[in-house]
Parts: sequence; C-alpha cells; structure tokens
Amino acid sequence: MKQIKIGNLHLVSMGQSLQLKLSNRPGLDVTLNPDQVRELIGFARDTLQGELDQRGANRVKVLSSSGLRVVLIKDGERHTVSARNLSLTGSMIDLPPDGQLRNLPSNEPFELELSLDRDVTTLQARIARRAGTAYGLVFPSCIKNGMPDPPASLMRMIDTLRHHFDQGMRALES
Repeated sequence: MKQIKIGNLHLVSMGQSLQLKLSNRPGLDVTLNPDQVRELIGFARDTLQGELDQRGANRVKVLSSSGLRVVLIKDGERHTVSARNLSLTGSMIDLPPDGQLRNLPSNEPFELELSLDRDVTTLQARIARRAGTAYGLVFPSCIKNGMPDPPASLMRMIDTLRHHFDQGMRALES
C-alpha cells in the first residue's frame, strides 16, 4: 500500500483503487475505482500539459531593433536587461554582462518594467527557469485561474513586437 501526503490531502493506493482523505476533514474520504483513477491521471496530465503549452502561448521573439525597453527593478535599483522573447504570461531575458545581477534569487519577486512606443507597464516577475545568463520569467499577476490575463498594454506590446518580427522576416525573404 503506497501513500503520499500533499498539503492536507492524504492519498492511499489500495491496489488499483485510490483513496483520498483530507487530514482536516475526517470522514470525507473518497475512493476512486480504476476507471476514475485513470480519469484523474488524465486530468492531471492535461493540466500539466496545458501549463507547459501556456509557456509558448502567444510568445513572440524580440528583435534588437524592436524598440522594446526592459528594466529589472530589484531593491529599488534599476537594471536594463534585454528580452529574447515576450509572452502574455512571461519573458525570457538576458542579464547584463556586468555581473551585478549574476545571482538573482529565484524565490524573490522583483519588477520588470516594459516600455514600447507609448505603452509602459510594470509587472511583478519571478524566475521560472535559468539557462546560463538567460532567465525565464513568469508574471504571476498575468495568470488568473490558470489562464493568461495580461493587461491591455502588454497585449499591445506583443502585437507590436509580432508586427516588427513579421516585417523582419519578410525583409529577409525578399
């Protein structure tokens, strides 16, 4: 009999069935039969897949000529960074080579100020992943109930950046 506790939920594997118990609500146990366990696993897999797919949703590559200005604000200090891409829920940025932000802690929130044309928005950001000097950021305030919910200014920036990128690609093709 395998068991795992996740928060106040205690899951007990009983062969092919699964019992779910709330530690703070005794007597409200639920037992799932094998078909229901498969349905739960499919739901969890689809939820995770949706989260992974969301990373790429509406992501646009940022060209250096796009005019996007990105400033990381941490402890009152402002640092200009460059964005590789921008999406409705996050961005991939490169830290400046001066090393001032080399050890940016992944568990501490900071702000990212984005400006393009007349649009300026400041978003709370957290580090979701790292790859060398590149940091994948998530904007928690742009996600509501697991779905993208960005401010209108961010959506306009993405549309403008997509237009710049498409123009750049057409120029290369001609």
